[in-house]
Order: sequence, then structure tokens, then C-alpha cells
Amino acid sequence: MEQAKHHELLLLIAIRNNSKIPIDEFYKLFDDNWYVFSYKLKELEMKELFMISALEHLPGSYKYALTTKGSLRITELLHERSNAIDLNLAQLRNNRDLGKVTGLGIFRKIISIFTLIPSRFKIKQPGNVELTIPGKGNSLETY
Repeated sequence: MEQAKHHELLLLIAIRNNSKIPIDEFYKLFDDNWYVFSYKLKELEMKELFMISALEHLPGSYKYALTTKGSLRITELLHERSNAIDLNLAQLRNNRDLGKVTGLGIFRKIISIFTLIPSRFKIKQPGNVELTIPGKGNSLETY
């Protein structure tokens, strides 16, 4: 979901969920990011997704209230977001399934482990000392 739609969704949900907050205190919901959201709020007002109405409990104060158009827009944006999440989950599942080792691959890994173990651990015969020259891979036996 692109950033503009994300901001639009956040604003519309904030308006819907905070119907008792006066307009002059609405900015406090967005802390330090109000300068970003204020431009989007003006756009939403021009699209008539919300209206300004009077607060019942505070005479002379006003609040933001969603219109039917605004409620439908929330539904659309949530549906888009849900589809994007479903698509990402499907891609992650597909990548995870492709990354799994097949049965034959597991068998090959087990065999390679067992073939490496004997070459690393040699059984020493009594009386013999084995010297290995680092990096050369060849050994010298001394008695």
C-alpha cells in the first residue's frame, strides 16, 4: 500500500474513532507528524469524505465526522490492504516452499556427512604416530 493511501486510511480511522475530540485538538493524535497529515486532511475534505459538525457536550466546539462516502473509502482501503497482505503471504509461502530441501536432497546431505566423518577421524594403530603438514593434506608416519 502506497504511503498516500496509508496516510488517508490513518486519518479516516482517526476521524471515525475520535468523534468526541474537538477540531483544534485533533492534531495531537498525530504528534510530530501532523505537518505530513495536515495536507492529506485538506485533500480528504475536498473529496468530502468527512464533514465538520458541532460537538454536543462542548457548545461552540466542532468535530470531524465521517460521511457515508468516507466510511466507504475506509472499507475500500482496508480491502486493498488486506489483498496486499494476502499477496505478500502467498509469495512468502511460495518462497519458503521453494527453499525447502527435497527428499533426495536430504538423502544426499546425509550421505555427504557420513562420507566426511571417516576421512577426518582416522584410527591410529598402536606404536605409530601420525604427523600432518598443515595445508598439504599428506601425512608422514614415524616409528
